This record gives sequence, C-alpha cells and structure tokens, in this order.
Amino acid sequence: RTFCGREGGVAIGLWMAWAGYGIWAVVAQATSTAMVSAFLLIAMAGLPVGRIHRDRLLPLLKFALPTAGTQFLLFANTRVVTLIVGSVLGPVAAGTWSIAFRFVEPLHIVFATTIGQFALPMFSRQQSNRDEIRRYFRVGTRLISIAFVPLFLGVAFCAPDIIRIFVGEKWID
Repeated sequence: RTFCGREGGVAIGLWMAWAGYGIWAVVAQATSTAMVSAFLLIAMAGLPVGRIHRDRLLPLLKFALPTAGTQFLLFANTRVVTLIVGSVLGPVAAGTWSIAFRFVEPLHIVFATTIGQFALPMFSRQQSNRDEIRRYFRVGTRLISIAFVPLFLGVAFCAPDIIRIFVGEKWID
C-alpha cells in the first residue's frame, strides 16, 4: 500500500512537473501519495468498526507512540534543514534546497519505507532478545549504507541531467 501510494505520487508529480505545472506538481505529489495510500488501506482492510477497549489500546499505544514519534522526526528533519538553510543562506537558497530535496525525497522514502516494513517483523520476532536486535540493526545499517551511498552519489553526479529531463533547462541554475 505504501509503496504503491508513493510510486503513484511520484508518477503524478513527475508528470505534472514535466507538463509544466510548476509548484503544483509538488502539491499533487504529496496529495496523491496520501490519497492512493489511504484508498488502498481502506480497500484492503475495510473501515474499522466497533468500540475501542482501553485494555487493548494501551499495549498498542506503547508501540505506536514511539513509532509515530520516529515518523514525525523523519518528516521534521527535512523541514528543519530547510529552515536552517534559509536562515543561514537566505530564502532563495531555502527554496532551491526545498525543490532539490523534492527530487531525492521520494527515492529516500520509497526505500526507507520498504526497508522499514521488511525489518519490523524481524525486529518484532526478536523483541525479547536485545543482543539479536542490536546485531540486526548493525548488519541492516551496514547493508543499507552499501546500497544508499552509491545510489545517492549517482543521483548527485547525474543531477544536471535529471533536472534537464524532468523539469527543463530553466531550472539548471
């Protein structure tokens, strides 16, 4: 669901950027990602029914609140960096940074979400074995770095061509 939502959002956003919709392509990407993801969630799981039981809710909150906090920090991280760039280098630099990050963010989110959804069951099965969780985390971090560092270096190296192809020559500067 998440992967399809992200990919659908990226496709719509890129199409709109290529078609010349400007900043509205970014808005459409974010909106369509959420809409496709929510639609698929409802289609696959159905709407929730019944009452909320406190004794069943509390154990879920112990898991959900730290997870939601992590997701919030991941989301806020990019916005905080944009604020720092803007306060140090000015609003033009902040706008440029924000637009540039929109090219990298979908790639990062798709991979991070996919990896997270793969890793969660593995960590859950080992929740009582802290040493095994640490080992999984170290090995996973190493493997992700092996994949991500060359990927993002490649994106950085190809940035001028990516800009030309997806949004046009006028964005190169």
